[in-house]
Amino acid sequence: MGQYMCIASNGVPPAVSKRISINVHFPPVIQVPNQLVGAPLGTDVNLECYVEASPKAIIYWMRDPSDNMIVTSDKYETKVSVRSMFETKMTLKVHRLQKADVGTYKCIAKNSLGEVERSIRLYEIPGSVTRKVPPTAASLPAVNGSGDQEEEDESDDDIIEEEEGDVGSAERGLPETPPPGRHHEHHTRANLNVSPASAADCRRLSASLLLLLPQLLPLLLPCAVLARL
Repeated sequence: MGQYMCIASNGVPPAVSKRISINVHFPPVIQVPNQLVGAPLGTDVNLECYVEASPKAIIYWMRDPSDNMIVTSDKYETKVSVRSMFETKMTLKVHRLQKADVGTYKCIAKNSLGEVERSIRLYEIPGSVTRKVPPTAASLPAVNGSGDQEEEDESDDDIIEEEEGDVGSAERGLPETPPPGRHHEHHTRANLNVSPASAADCRRLSASLLLLLPQLLPLLLPCAVLARL
């Protein structure tokens, strides 16, 4: 099917052409991609048929066994899409599938050369449809200001205790720093325990003792007073 053009030319203008249209007539042919279609209750489902016919066929849907033509309504929606000059797509959409909608549906095509029909079986798939329910006052969690405040206070106390524990552990980890007087006394005792190896060492030791004498006097005077008592 289509248009053809024949052209005649002998080198002397003008050339001559002729367009010819060929139409092939044939009875309808229906192709069904899915003869068995299932869907859960409450959902929308589509049934499809592809029809080829020339001349153009009259196409419609019927419900078996009632043999009543299905037209567009709140329950059903029919749609026809032309794919080419001889091919048409039929679609039947069933809204909100119910048990009463389960059964056999037929797509039918007729033209001057013949009539044909194909069946599609629609069945229910077990399952439930999840619907969103708006929250109610009873389903909302109760808000207890005092309870939340107590929980916050308890958590704050725990944080304070943890911080105090960390400070204590940090203090335990630090080396103990002796008072200034004891530090110098310890340093003096360490210097006194050193045995001089030569006259030069003795002189250096004497000079160190003289330098430390002002610092040792505040420590030695209380000891002398206590000794007299």
